[in-house]
Amino acid sequence: MDFLGVGAIIISWNFLVLDDNHRNIFLKPLVGMGEHYPSYREFYAQKQFEEIKNFLNKNNTRPFKVGSLGIHPGVATFNGLKSIDGYTGNYPLTYKHQFFKIIKSELQPGGEKGLYSHFMGWGNKCYLFNQLQGDHFIRCKWFDRVELKNVDYNYDQLLKMGCKYLISTDPFIGEKRVKLLKLFKHKESAWDLYLYRVL
Repeated sequence: MDFLGVGAIIISWNFLVLDDNHRNIFLKPLVGMGEHYPSYREFYAQKQFEEIKNFLNKNNTRPFKVGSLGIHPGVATFNGLKSIDGYTGNYPLTYKHQFFKIIKSELQPGGEKGLYSHFMGWGNKCYLFNQLQGDHFIRCKWFDRVELKNVDYNYDQLLKMGCKYLISTDPFIGEKRVKLLKLFKHKESAWDLYLYRVL
């Protein structure tokens, strides 16, 4: 086989097998291989978050924070919303202990294996973990939905830390401490986002 033939095989392999997005487009319909990952535009969803920000700013005169479930907290921060959660190395240990009070019951032994040690042992990952979503913080709208039933957060601690709203890719079911305000959808976004007020 000549040099061009080998090159064509390598390029085809990279394009159709190693690149998940292209595998999703070309091979998944034929052989069931591949996953779709959001593009930059879909991930950061700027137009959708502009709608969310306008909705929140219209209904608030005081500062507030949001928490994210099923979506990376950095998306809210990128779009100008102050977040209670995040992926950062620059926050005090006292904040981690305060945040732990919110999710403590969701991290207890007997649930998803390693979620407790994952939070306690990973210093910069301060997420609103729960047993239903686990550590799957990228739950795009083309993934299966999870119903958030009996999520045992300390909602008083959420409010104490300034979090008035939760932005979730999955709906809460039967939770009395949150109120659905609106479902935000956008064709250029990777997310269908439920906006909840913490009560």
